Amino acid sequence: MSEKKKISAIIGSACSLLVLVAIGYVLYNQYVKSQQRITLPEPEQIVVRVYTVGQTNDSDLRTFPGFAKEARRTKASFRIPGELLELNATLGVTVKEDDVLAKLDPRDFQLAVERLEHSLDEANAVYTALKTGARAEDVASLKSQLEAAKSSEETAKVQFERMANLLESQTASKAMYDKAKMDYDVAKAARESLENQLEKATTGARPEEIEAALWKTPC
Repeated sequence: MSEKKKISAIIGSACSLLVLVAIGYVLYNQYVKSQQRITLPEPEQIVVRVYTVGQTNDSDLRTFPGFAKEARRTKASFRIPGELLELNATLGVTVKEDDVLAKLDPRDFQLAVERLEHSLDEANAVYTALKTGARAEDVASLKSQLEAAKSSEETAKVQFERMANLLESQTASKAMYDKAKMDYDVAKAARESLENQLEKATTGARPEEIEAALWKTPC
């Protein structure tokens, strides 16, 4: 065999050997990877503690004092004071609209209403009398009183004038004069008051007097 053929044979054998080595290396890597995918790690052990519950002794119980409180509270009260007469609702009872929960004693309020009604009747009577005038018998009584007042005024006037003359002549004292003057002033004021009353009784009071009387009337 020639020298060239020997060299070609050696090179061909080396190339074949390299190809076989490469194929073997690839097959080995595939085998290793397949073993890694199949092999799983062992799971960790989980420790579970078991406890058997037995009967509890009374000494193991604990009690605590306290109060239960409602979630919502509604305060109900009367708008006016008074004595409680009836209570229909108690704590925890369910009520509905228009239910009567409690009642107060109405006697005090009824008396107050009666007093107001009586005062109203009096005010209406006063108003009617001031507007229309007094009754005939009241007018006659006022006229009689006015005549007596005029007579008393005339007597007091004469007495006052006599005391004025005596004081001027120094026969009467200043105190006697002052008393006579005061008696005359009182008699005159009484006569003027009766004349005013008689005028109102016969013709009725003036509008401003009626309004003033209504304001003064107690309610």
